[in-house]
Amino acid sequence: MPGSHIDRARIDLEDGHVDLATGRVHRKDAAATLTTMELRALNWFAAHRGQEVSHEDLLQHVWEYAPKIV
Repeated sequence: MPGSHIDRARIDLEDGHVDLATGRVHRKDAAATLTTMELRALNWFAAHRGQEVSHEDLLQHVWEYAPKIV
């Protein structure tokens, strides 16, 4: 993300930040709370920044989807 900085508890953006501990997004004069799934996905993407990730990895690690093995 150009213009952003990520540490373990916060993602700083050009015009705000995301508090990863609380799931609150602050931009300019507005704030919102991420859903649990949005926060899990954001944390996972932040942890894998710059890496190519597969659809299967995303499903398994964010949604805890386990493929059925026949």
